[in-house]
Amino acid sequence: MAASASNLPVALHDPKLDRLDIEEAVAFLPSGCYAVEAPKTQSPILAMEKRLMCDHRMTLCIGFTATVCAMILPASAVAVEMVELKAKFKPGHVTYYEKQDDTEQSMDGPMGKMHMKSNQTTGVMLKVESSSKDHAKISMTFDRMKVTMDAPPMVNDMSYDTDLADDGSAPQLMQVLTPMVGSTITLELDQNNQATSAAGIEEMLAKIEKTAGQNPFFIGMKQALNEERAKQDWNYGHLAILPNKKVKAGDQWDMKLRKRIALIGSEVTVVYDCNCKLDRVTEEKGRKIAVITFSGKSTGLAEAAMPQSMKVESGTLSGTAKFDINSGELFNAVQNIATKISAESPAGGPRLNVELKKKETSVHKSSSERKKEKRENEKKAEMAKKATADKNAKDKN
Repeated sequence: MAASASNLPVALHDPKLDRLDIEEAVAFLPSGCYAVEAPKTQSPILAMEKRLMCDHRMTLCIGFTATVCAMILPASAVAVEMVELKAKFKPGHVTYYEKQDDTEQSMDGPMGKMHMKSNQTTGVMLKVESSSKDHAKISMTFDRMKVTMDAPPMVNDMSYDTDLADDGSAPQLMQVLTPMVGSTITLELDQNNQATSAAGIEEMLAKIEKTAGQNPFFIGMKQALNEERAKQDWNYGHLAILPNKKVKAGDQWDMKLRKRIALIGSEVTVVYDCNCKLDRVTEEKGRKIAVITFSGKSTGLAEAAMPQSMKVESGTLSGTAKFDINSGELFNAVQNIATKISAESPAGGPRLNVELKKKETSVHKSSSERKKEKRENEKKAEMAKKATADKNAKDKN
């Protein structure tokens, strides 16, 4: 079917085509391309001019057709961006990592009902000492420790923060937490970023023992903290959700996540079968970010730290994490845990039932951000110290 120049797509139409009587020579083919044949009575020069013009129009036509095809092709035919979700460790890089655990648990057993709330903040300066394709050496220097506990009648609203001034209200916590600041634990990681060794624990415990002595908090820490525990703390941490491979938005993968849960008078590690998903790739404050979602349920397995029969009655875990694709840093993660655990009573009485809710928040900050925060907290500490001194002086008068 013949097509006049005025019926061509706007991008292809040119009044010059009418002057060249192009409508006598253009035919629209089913393939979507225009074929041009010069009239036999034309002069060689005019025929060449038409051929050059038609070559130009052919190029435009092909470009136009390709654009339309790209618009109507199914999504599966369009290239999808693959991103690598694996932590990267650049030698010399320093960042501040802080983890907050907000825990609330209720216990019903032979001794009656108990309710406990606690908050623990652990802040460390992470430094990449060295790294290669299949190995990394990381040093973690404790920079902040904060613990708040309320478990009446045993403990009533006890709190201590190494960033703030010691008001003398929690000497047992102060004796344990203050010497931790400045202590360093060094980890060796394999090609999957799993910790294979941990050094510096004995030195840190010896430093704490000088001030803590027979402090019950320290005795519990000394029994639990060793090289194996330090490796597990890293391996069970926020990086555990990463698949360590390239994925695209919408891809899913399954992981077994282990969470260590401190119970009243005990501790248990609960295993969760989780499904993780790269929800989307976006930009945030100039950074290319992968947003990961995950959720799962307890397998019913519990790895107890103390020799007593425990059973995970039910458990759920869910959360969201943000991963910086270019730097390879998982800089923000939030996890919510709800778990019910039962245990046999040591005296053979009714089973002990514990219901726990826990929120874990992990953030990375630059070393400059941490220094600024620390200066602000030091100012608060000085103000609090002065206020206490003024109050004591007023009370004496």
